[in-house]
Amino acid sequence: MPLDDFMRLLIAVSILLVAVAAVVVLVKLAMLLDNLREKIDQIWPTERGRERT
Repeated sequence: MPLDDFMRLLIAVSILLVAVAAVVVLVKLAMLLDNLREKIDQIWPTERGRERT
């Protein structure tokens, strides 16, 4: 396999890894924001928070 093909493969794999890492970070951030919103609802209930309880 020529070096050019190897470099293309390396770049493709690194881009894929960066995309997967970005998705993981976004999911973690969404979970963190959801937990934070629930804690805020417990401390300072909003109209929607009162309906759920």
